[in-house]
Amino acid sequence: MRESSATGPSKVTGQEGTVFVGKVRNRPGVVQGMAHVRFPRALVIVGLMVVSALFLAGCTSEDESPAASAPDVSATADTSAPAPEPTATVASLVPSATEAPATPAATEPTAVPAAEPAAATAPTAVPISAPQVAPEPTPPPELSPIPPISEVTYEQQKEVLSKLVTEWFVGLNGLEMPRLKLQPDVRDNRRGGILIHIEINGEEYDSYTLRKSELDRLMRDTYEVIYTTGYEVTEVAITAIMQGTIRRVVGGTAEGRIQVFRSRLRGDAAATVDWANKESLDFNKIWDTLLLNTIWKRELLAEAEGGN
Repeated sequence: MRESSATGPSKVTGQEGTVFVGKVRNRPGVVQGMAHVRFPRALVIVGLMVVSALFLAGCTSEDESPAASAPDVSATADTSAPAPEPTATVASLVPSATEAPATPAATEPTAVPAAEPAAATAPTAVPISAPQVAPEPTPPPELSPIPPISEVTYEQQKEVLSKLVTEWFVGLNGLEMPRLKLQPDVRDNRRGGILIHIEINGEEYDSYTLRKSELDRLMRDTYEVIYTTGYEVTEVAITAIMQGTIRRVVGGTAEGRIQVFRSRLRGDAAATVDWANKESLDFNKIWDTLLLNTIWKRELLAEAEGGN
């Protein structure tokens, strides 16, 4: 290494480069000497890189501050998100207003009970299931011609009489039951002649008086039809089956179909009857009453006394 003179600038040369050393005059606020150093390029580049890195770091720190505020904006956006919820609740209230007509529908049934009393009053007139007065007698059915006794044998008489009774009680009663309950029993009487037994289903009415009156009329006309044939009939019995009370030995009473009235008219008594004036006759004094239900007896008496 070499040094320059003391007065002028001196130059020192080495392997790494040349260094100039000079003397600076004294000036106010100025350093007495200054050295100018020439550094290698590699160090300069490294320094620039460090400076640029620091600069970029400062920029990124400045860029991060707006980024930090961005979440605040999103937070404000999130806080604004609940704003639609009140609209949803308003919308939910609107259907409730539309559902309001459903409440009148619920009140409509309140008008229905107003119609119910009218329907309830209708059945009050229905209980008249049977007339309170005796019905008009039904026209007699069409009967087959009855051959005279001179043209038929004794056995043929029984056949004709059986057919006659079947035609006479044709059809149904008011309860839709066959008027003739059983086929007529036509046979030889032990006293001689022909015996006929008939079982019928009577008509049901509100009062026992009407029931008994109807049976009286029906039995009277039946006796007339049979005895006016002139055949060898010596005894006829008619039994009426109707609704009544059955008294059981065990278990009390029950309702059912029972024999309520049975009458019998013999040939000798029938021969004394003026059939042309039958409407004026009391046949309860002419025929024999073989059976009359005890309840019927009591009710007939009570109705008779109540009528008086």
